Amino acid sequence: MALMFNPSLRECSYKINASLDARNITCDTCHLSKSTRLPFSPSLSIANEMFELVHYNVWGPTIESFDGYKYFITFIDDFSRVTWIYLLKFKSEVVDVFKDFHMLIMTQFSMKFKILLSNKGTEYMSKKMTQ
Repeated sequence: MALMFNPSLRECSYKINASLDARNITCDTCHLSKSTRLPFSPSLSIANEMFELVHYNVWGPTIESFDGYKYFITFIDDFSRVTWIYLLKFKSEVVDVFKDFHMLIMTQFSMKFKILLSNKGTEYMSKKMTQ
């Protein structure tokens, strides 16, 4: 018997054939949902003021939104943990969004980034981004 959902065995035990032993039934979803990851190693970088260290990353492609967005970029200030999220239709928009974010920080907070930290993805390696 195949179930279309994944309730606990206690909830669906009445649906399982009496000749089957519920302890021997395995469920891939149950195993994956209970899996754990190794913890991240402790960070040696600690910011002492806002925008001293800013983490950023591009995510996607994801399921396209009704407006056509497939990617997003996050900027996280290490000191305050404030997060900015920008939606992107194309990865090629990263440079323009980065410039907009940089201008926002300079005009609204009168500050500049000291250290930018990324995963060194290819979207950050363009000549425009390093200027």
